[in-house]
Amino acid sequence: MRIAFAIPGDIDTPTGGYRYDRRILAELRAAGHEVDHVVLNGGFPDPLPEEAEAAIATLAALEADAVLVDGLAFSALPVEGLRSVRAPLVALIHHPLALETGLSPAAAAAHRSRETAALTAAAGVVVTSEPTRDTLLADYAVPPERIDVAVPGLDPSWFQQRDPSPEGDAVPLIVSVGSIISRKGHDVLLDALGRLMDHPWRAVVIGSKTWDSSLTAALERQISHFGGRASLAGALSEEDIRAHYRAASVFSLATRYEGFGMVFLEAMASGLPVVGTRGGAVPSVVPDSAGLLVDVDDSAALAAALRRVLTEPALAARLSHGAREAARSASSWAESAALIARRLEAASRAPASHSATPSAAGDGTAPSATATQTVLS
Repeated sequence: MRIAFAIPGDIDTPTGGYRYDRRILAELRAAGHEVDHVVLNGGFPDPLPEEAEAAIATLAALEADAVLVDGLAFSALPVEGLRSVRAPLVALIHHPLALETGLSPAAAAAHRSRETAALTAAAGVVVTSEPTRDTLLADYAVPPERIDVAVPGLDPSWFQQRDPSPEGDAVPLIVSVGSIISRKGHDVLLDALGRLMDHPWRAVVIGSKTWDSSLTAALERQISHFGGRASLAGALSEEDIRAHYRAASVFSLATRYEGFGMVFLEAMASGLPVVGTRGGAVPSVVPDSAGLLVDVDDSAALAAALRRVLTEPALAARLSHGAREAARSASSWAESAALIARRLEAASRAPASHSATPSAAGDGTAPSATATQTVLS
């Protein structure tokens, strides 16, 4: 099957969403499919009108049996343009754009209206978690038969032994991984750490600092009160992240929303107890046996959970074991790519139809009033 995979911007961008796209692209090719990587240029998810027009023209010119379009672009394009594309389109939704933290009510409503309309032009929809599927069913009127769940895979390299702490080293390391954007809740984690200054700990936050310079500066100011006990490491390679996991005692991310949460699963495979939030799909990734989850934006509860893991060795050991065992049931990337391929094949065989009527939520032409940067993650 000849597939086109349309992805906005630089596929090497260091976020979980782009990492998912890279792996699916590679796995589809490894399975024998002819896959063209199509770059969609523009300021997605808020393209200028001429950028959206150019993206539609690019999609319309493709000669493929089916086209997989990353949701960061698909959900931002006008439904009339999407319906004009000859090849069947399958949308890959990491998480609904309207759920990005920091959007004004007007911007969130505009994203929801445009995305609801755009999804009516999709021959199929792929999401990365069951909770995201449930959201599209309940809030975006996507028929259940048109949705498949292809969760991120887990490479065996994440199953590694943690480095034994040198005898007498009583300073545990807390690792957090996520781009420096508001949705990741790093401010909440740092506030929680500030409540634990009476206990020894070190902390490192790993993630790109290029998305939001004002937030990065604010986090640096928070960290400046910790006397060198915490740092923002910026984006690191997977091997460097694995090295941090080997040295760590706890993984903690106070995310406000996740469409899946790949970093949680990878930390679990490394045997790290998790302290996190119930944001989005996180509870579907982190069972009670693997971590302690608290409400979003509750830094006091997060601090209390961290304190328990740091001061109760039996609890930490139980969660470490549970985390590794839970990760063993994760899907492989090949399995997820095969599921996506089946959806693309079904779309390629289905009769062409672009006559679906947009829902009452809108026609997808509402102007954007974005107040924050959406990150494919």
